Amino acid sequence: MVSFFNVNDIKGECYGGDSTKLTDAEVSTFIGGKAGGYGKSAYMLVYECKNKNTMRVVKNSTEVAADKEVAEIVEIVEFKSVTKETPQWLTEKVTNDNIGFVIDRQIFHDQFFKLISLVLKHITQDLMKSSGNYDHAYSREHFWTLKLLSTQISQKVMFDFLTHFGPNEMITPVKDSMNDLINYADSPRTFLLFKEDKSILLDFLQRVFDADDMVYFFKLMMECDHEPSRRSTAEIASKVMAQSFHVTANVKEHEGNTKDDPKVLELQKTAEHILSRCF
Repeated sequence: MVSFFNVNDIKGECYGGDSTKLTDAEVSTFIGGKAGGYGKSAYMLVYECKNKNTMRVVKNSTEVAADKEVAEIVEIVEFKSVTKETPQWLTEKVTNDNIGFVIDRQIFHDQFFKLISLVLKHITQDLMKSSGNYDHAYSREHFWTLKLLSTQISQKVMFDFLTHFGPNEMITPVKDSMNDLINYADSPRTFLLFKEDKSILLDFLQRVFDADDMVYFFKLMMECDHEPSRRSTAEIASKVMAQSFHVTANVKEHEGNTKDDPKVLELQKTAEHILSRCF
């Protein structure tokens, strides 16, 4: 029976549903393939006629007539007598899709992004500003690691998660925190003071842009249908590039003639290569 459906429920009922109300045990059971009760995915709906005509099935005869022509055998089959079954490949595909939706909904959820946003805000507005209160050796070791990991996490959440999550409110606060992290990333004053420390900006450029020659970034810019996400991602990319050129230009004022220093050259050449790919 076809009943009334509220179009406002489409997202919850057809895009994988909201599995956040499931217990851990229920999620594990479903992912393990032992349960089939969950999975609200949209598929094509096909209606059957109530009164169906009989089917005319034509088969080739296994015997060859004397005149060498193949005779035809016609059978009349009642529609109700046909066994209805779902192909195994289709059953497996639907089941795997539903399992994927359950897993995705555990990650792609507003509460997860709010948590990440609050953590990044605490790091940039509280922890980073307190680095001067610690011993120099301790600050150098631990705050460099904190900046590197925070930049990697925020980039992953923004470029790989939020841009695929659709319209959401968390893209702006995550972008703002990431802007602050980029400002803290590398300092022209200390860039060559600790040469064994890898440049955080260089790490970003190599992982996000240079590793695949910007294929993923360009695809994101072309296919992401959420305009604020595209704009925010482009702003961060521009910020990293600008900060890279700022560091390589201004480090010379603090350290003297450093144009041939390997650390400076690597960051500068990588940034220039990526910039050339944009034109």
